[in-house]
Amino acid sequence: MNKTVKIFIGVIVGLIVVIALLSIGGGNKKIEQTTCYKKAIIVWSPLESRKIRTQEIIKFLKKYCLTLNVQKKTLEQIKDAVLSEIASGKGPDVIFVDSDFLLKNKNIFASQSGKKWFNLKDYPNSIQKDFGEKTIAYPLTYDTLVLFWNKDLLNSIGYTQPPESFEGLLEIIPKLRKMDLSGQIILSPIALGSSQNINSSFETFLAMMKMLNPDTKKTSGDISKALYKTLDFYTQFTSSKSEYFSWHPNLSNQRDAFLSEQTAMIVDFYSFKNEIKKRNPRFNFEIAPFLQFESNPKKTNYIEPYFFAVTKKSSEIGWLFLEIFDSRYDEIAKDLELNPIKINTGKNAEGVGKILFNEMIVGDNFSEINKDYIKPYIKEDIENWLSNQRDIKQLINSKQASKFYNKK
Repeated sequence: MNKTVKIFIGVIVGLIVVIALLSIGGGNKKIEQTTCYKKAIIVWSPLESRKIRTQEIIKFLKKYCLTLNVQKKTLEQIKDAVLSEIASGKGPDVIFVDSDFLLKNKNIFASQSGKKWFNLKDYPNSIQKDFGEKTIAYPLTYDTLVLFWNKDLLNSIGYTQPPESFEGLLEIIPKLRKMDLSGQIILSPIALGSSQNINSSFETFLAMMKMLNPDTKKTSGDISKALYKTLDFYTQFTSSKSEYFSWHPNLSNQRDAFLSEQTAMIVDFYSFKNEIKKRNPRFNFEIAPFLQFESNPKKTNYIEPYFFAVTKKSSEIGWLFLEIFDSRYDEIAKDLELNPIKINTGKNAEGVGKILFNEMIVGDNFSEINKDYIKPYIKEDIENWLSNQRDIKQLINSKQASKFYNKK
């Protein structure tokens, strides 16, 4: 054996010895221990489980002796069952939930702070304003109000695009509306102005109220005036005395009316598109941004965010799952066809995706408003405003304005 070979073998042996020493704790270097939980992470979600249980997520959790059990439940099923399940010491580790339920039940969820992988600035202002230094849930997706419009009906009067503002809407109504000899609406330009047969009347009303009254203060007097002004504008679309009469509470539900071409436009949540595709895949419609007011340059909309929230009993393993989930967020959101709530994920979208992104950026979930209390009143106000404004004003002053906002 020549001298060069001996030197080479000596170097290799030396390296092996050094590596062996380091691997057993040489050089005062500590070995990182991975906690072995020996548990299944239970997730309640309406989302398709196989697209959440990706190979990368399963492999990551396996290092911690964790498995993933995604149980498919609707949002209503989750909200109906989770409180009693948690009270009994059972229940899921992670749940899909909306913002209203999340904020009302913060005490049952495990917050987190200081995690390097999570940055609240990755999300729109509507999310940031409801979170302090501690994040109580992982923002997942959102739904928002948009304008659905029938291309054939608008094209028939020479419009290739829908109105962009409420002012533009007022201009198009007389051209599009059709009525019979008795004054009944045959073709409604837009389903607006009622609450009984309009799915999103409350959310539309709140967004409209914010746009019409941008400087409203949280005083009973200011709130009352804002409610009067919004009711007066909103209900003109159901007043037979108004030149903008375009809808009636006795007509069928706005969604049915839209699909049967009884109305040319509706304001509804974007998720309604899924129902359209199921009921009439060939229906010739498009989606446009929520109408704004030209008189108010500050845009707004109603946004409904959805989250994955970790129950308190599962703080460590729940947020561990969300850490690996976050690292795969872009591809999972795409596979599940979620509206991405991360700004960097959605900012380069095109077409309808771009519309939704812009609506998300200006959107508000109106979390400061006492929605549970005020919603039934607003719906009642809308229906009664035309018949007796004086009585409604008294009701607003006495019971609604003072409790319009949540107490901090």
